[in-house]
Amino acid sequence: MSNENGILVIAESTSEGEFKPATAELLTAAAGLAKDLNEPVSVALIGNGVSNRSDDAIALGADKVYVVDDSVFENYLNETYTVAVAQVAEQVNPRIILLGHTPNGRELGPSVAVKLETGIATDTTSLDIVDGKLEATRSLSGGLFRQKTGFPKFPNIATVHPKSFDGAEPDSSRSGETETVSVNVASGDLRSRFVSHTEAISEGIKLEDAKVIICGGRGMGSKEGFDGLYEFTGLIGESAVASTRAASDSEFCGQELMIGITGKVVSPDVYFAIALSGASQHMAGCSGSKNIIAINKDPEANIFKESQFGVVGDYQAVIPAFLDELKQLD
Repeated sequence: MSNENGILVIAESTSEGEFKPATAELLTAAAGLAKDLNEPVSVALIGNGVSNRSDDAIALGADKVYVVDDSVFENYLNETYTVAVAQVAEQVNPRIILLGHTPNGRELGPSVAVKLETGIATDTTSLDIVDGKLEATRSLSGGLFRQKTGFPKFPNIATVHPKSFDGAEPDSSRSGETETVSVNVASGDLRSRFVSHTEAISEGIKLEDAKVIICGGRGMGSKEGFDGLYEFTGLIGESAVASTRAASDSEFCGQELMIGITGKVVSPDVYFAIALSGASQHMAGCSGSKNIIAINKDPEANIFKESQFGVVGDYQAVIPAFLDELKQLD
């Protein structure tokens, strides 16, 4: 293809039809690239019964929305969605295609790249325009290195690491276009079928949504010590407890609380890093935090290099004193 123009964002929705956070984050990234290129942002909205979400995509920053609405797309399957994205891309002829590095996106992105006979940069953390082409940056070796990736041909495709960008805020005053795209999926393209979906049930606020996260490391020493962190959540609104991989492997808490390169990625307003060293593998999951407050008895711990505020001391003495201060403020 030639005369490529604009950025195409592949939207993702929840089973309830709401946009996943990754979609708003991608639209923030796309807006920055579009400004540098002076080119439009479009969104591919794929699913069943998704036509009514077009205005929401426009409010989040889309100049044009391409809707693929058919029962065959009710549930994500790589075979069907690859065909849909490729057909939309052939119609739009974008310079750049962005997907979230989500369970779906990390599978869909490479499949689309193969279909369009182009390259892809996966799990990227920042995106820039250099000489009219996308330059994508991603972490390597647990966050020890940064790799910048260029693209030899269009479209430039990238999957974006969750929380690398703040989510776009909706603006109901925006206007845009909507176009329905008819996609034909041949039965020969289907090698799998959707069986069922079970929603994971979690108590309290999700780590990804918490504005304050209290994370404990292996230095907590025991499950009992770790349980003491939950007193925080009773004093601070929209907060959640998290852990390092070392603390989880030591069975101080469940693996669902793990933050890091093999766990969840978060970007809260405040991140308490308690009794943890600040290894690069852990920081890959929380480096997007607005403020990191470290508490560690080792003054040489790496976490102090990563934090905006720090207390050198044993958490068993520091935390009770801090909680007493919080209670007095209540």
